[in-house]
Amino acid sequence: MGHLMKQIIITRNQFEKLKEVFEMYAVDRIVWREESISGIGPNITIEFDPKSTVKIDITDVESW
Repeated sequence: MGHLMKQIIITRNQFEKLKEVFEMYAVDRIVWREESISGIGPNITIEFDPKSTVKIDITDVESW
């Protein structure tokens, strides 16, 4: 069996949002989710759990 490699491209806007989440909330990890709903490009959300689950859409359509 071969190995599976996935490449994820993070834009500066997405990086800044991730940085903001880590700085504002006392979290050690986030969950990155990609969904192809529109057919144009993936919708990207992050989820984290400071006290209750927070879900933020960080889709950046600049690269579409």
